[in-house]
Amino acid sequence: MKRSSRFNGLNLADNIILRKSARIIQENKLFVKAQAFLYNMEMGLFQNKKKVGIVFGGGGARGFAHLGAIKAFYDNGIKFDAVAGTSVGSIAAMYYSLQMPYAELYNTVKKWGARDLFSSKVFFVPSDPKVLEGTLHEALGERDTFAACKMPTAFLSVDITTGHDEVFKTTDGQFDKKPAIKTANKEGAAANGEEVLPSFAMSASCAVPIVFSPVQLGHKKLMDGGLSSTIPAYLLKEMGCDEIVCVDVSGADDIKTKGNGVFEVLSASIQILIKSTAKSGKYESDVIIRPDVQGHGLTQVSNMDELIEAGYKATMEKIAEIRKLF
Repeated sequence: MKRSSRFNGLNLADNIILRKSARIIQENKLFVKAQAFLYNMEMGLFQNKKKVGIVFGGGGARGFAHLGAIKAFYDNGIKFDAVAGTSVGSIAAMYYSLQMPYAELYNTVKKWGARDLFSSKVFFVPSDPKVLEGTLHEALGERDTFAACKMPTAFLSVDITTGHDEVFKTTDGQFDKKPAIKTANKEGAAANGEEVLPSFAMSASCAVPIVFSPVQLGHKKLMDGGLSSTIPAYLLKEMGCDEIVCVDVSGADDIKTKGNGVFEVLSASIQILIKSTAKSGKYESDVIIRPDVQGHGLTQVSNMDELIEAGYKATMEKIAEIRKLF
């Protein structure tokens, strides 16, 4: 019995052309399927790619070393998936999140003086944190919004009325969603219900007790995040990071005082607190960058370039380890 064919009844030339066309169509379908398979594989690999976060720790003026770390990241083409920070580390985190050019970052910070950061010149008279907030807002300009951040970003402060952490962040922790900016309301934040700006959040994260007055946020009184965690690596874990790099500028090995004066005792006490609250963050970190900040005081702002160099050197020594995390 003769096999039926959809090409029966056609002349030989037409039959050959149609058969070739059918074969080409079939091959194209297979090609499209193959392309789709490869695309799905590629997307699957991308989605399963490790997410690496960077956390900048607190440490007062020693935080200048963060600039050196940022420069080293830029020079080596390393871009993290998320960033977090406490106290001076929150400022470094914001500038890194913006991917601000290093020259602009350096020039911005270089021109800051004591009067740009503090309102009080008298010891034990706390400064108004609005002075620091104003300086940060002026430096950021139109970028003083969490929407300007180019990656998930979080800052830590502490509500001293409850002892609980107060976290300001750009997202709800999901890398595949658009930023959900944390807003303020009467119950939990600013009384006017307006968006909380990064400059405000950073001033809260930097509000060291006694040095600054508490930052008012609705019924909350916010102070330095270092009261809870000098290196808040846990925030990066909450945002979905698999690996964490931390920059520790606490100078934990430099805690010593022989004096009995109020300033000496208070300074040593603050450094002991910083050391204590840095432990958990370092434990959660996969790579720890520790610039040599020994001998540099928490309030000493005259040695900026030396600290930047220390941060750059310490980071360059860890670049190979950091690359292995990605």
